[in-house]
Amino acid sequence: MRCTTLWQIGSPVTGVKLEMILFLDFDGVLHSFGEKIANYCCYLPRLESVLRDFPEVQIVVSSDWRKHHDLEELRTFFSPDIADRVVGVTPDLSSTMNKLNHTSIRYLEAKAWQDKNQYEGPWVALDDDPLNWLENDPHLIFCDDGFADHEEQTLRQALSMGGVKNAHPIPTQLPETKSIIWETTIIDAGDGSGDGLLVLPDALSAQLDWHDGDTVLLTASDCGKLILSKCLSPIDVASAMPTARDGDNNSDGSERKEAT
Repeated sequence: MRCTTLWQIGSPVTGVKLEMILFLDFDGVLHSFGEKIANYCCYLPRLESVLRDFPEVQIVVSSDWRKHHDLEELRTFFSPDIADRVVGVTPDLSSTMNKLNHTSIRYLEAKAWQDKNQYEGPWVALDDDPLNWLENDPHLIFCDDGFADHEEQTLRQALSMGGVKNAHPIPTQLPETKSIIWETTIIDAGDGSGDGLLVLPDALSAQLDWHDGDTVLLTASDCGKLILSKCLSPIDVASAMPTARDGDNNSDGSERKEAT
């Protein structure tokens, strides 16, 4: 599993004139939600065709794929001429957001990226989940399970009009969160593998509403912190799997290997 720290994904863009930004989701936009790996990014050629007609548009990846692929890896999914226009990714603010009030998270992440880059120009977003954005957000182009005819027409119209100017103020603070601190022990798995088992206290599991059989992602930061997050859907697991360069199962021809 790839770990990307906030300062890495939040670094300002340099050497590029930012004229108009497209915040891009992958799942549900470049392919149908829950699509087979072989069909990943099947709508990307259609999107790239639109972008070639609007060379002033740069791409910032807002998809959860940014959590498991660095910027250079994300660029490999695009044609070379479009890959050069993928200028960054939004910061991951999920760990600082209140899990009980996580709506509009990608809007906050998009605005944080704009603040970091001192960008005040027009922008639009392609996403299949309106809950990631403000209600009736004029920047959002909702993709109904893929970037199809209607979505293409809507995007072309928005870009032809010069995108959407900043319609909302940049938030001055994020919702308050409460940290939960517990002490536990890693024990030997007992199978000769050298693996360790991290035991979660029953009281902690109950407080988090985690149950036997739930799938949990484990992210290790460079500073030694471990972040546990519950997967909400099968696609969360699929998008978190690391990739290798010499296989043939991913959209870019690489083999997908499962994290254990």
